[in-house]
Amino acid sequence: MAVTTRFPTANEIETTGWTNPNNAHADDGVYATAAPGKNGAIGSRWLTFGFDGDIPAGATITKVQIIYEYKVSTTASIATMRVRARIDDVDQANHDNTAEPTTDTVVTVDITADRSWTRANLLNASFKVTGEGRRGNSNNVVTFSLDYVKIEITYTLPVVALAGVSAGVAAVVGALAVQHSLAGISSGIATVAGALAVRHALLGASAGVATVSGSLTVTVAGGGGGGDEVRPVVLGILKRWR
Repeated sequence: MAVTTRFPTANEIETTGWTNPNNAHADDGVYATAAPGKNGAIGSRWLTFGFDGDIPAGATITKVQIIYEYKVSTTASIATMRVRARIDDVDQANHDNTAEPTTDTVVTVDITADRSWTRANLLNASFKVTGEGRRGNSNNVVTFSLDYVKIEITYTLPVVALAGVSAGVAAVVGALAVQHSLAGISSGIATVAGALAVRHALLGASAGVATVSGSLTVTVAGGGGGGDEVRPVVLGILKRWR
């Protein structure tokens, strides 16, 4: 399971548009603001969250949350903060908050149940979030102050096939890339742990155990009588592909 959280880097007008909407791009105490009229709303869309590079192809999306921090200037105007996702220019379900906080308040909205989510739904070309400040049937003027909007995604990593493991067990743990297979490990166990990249195969560990772990540690045990061969393995951040 992996989690990534991103702020937007762009915005556009939904209804009239918030004042200084760029101020909602970061958690910094600098606000985008909206002062809607009676029975009116002001909305902007925030977009370009950058999940394209964060979520690997083939990942399974398990949770999507909109997280924002806001406050209002008064509790006497029937103020509602509304958010919703927008996928390929189609609005998803509205999520309203009517608490009318007068101090900075973080609101977390789980929108996982709004649809069946895929990685494609969250890419920059598809995914936007609308935020609306709405004033009810009240003569009291209200100003919404929005510090930030961000999106948190929980996902599982794609399954990576390890070929040529006969009658054995191949396990892949963590964020990794495998260029070639762990081949020829007959009746043995091959384990690849942590964030790593494997350029070449672990060959000839017949009836034995091949383990790749830690920063730069390679161990081959119980193999074919001294004839085992471990070709170069590059781990972690190095990822030196030849």
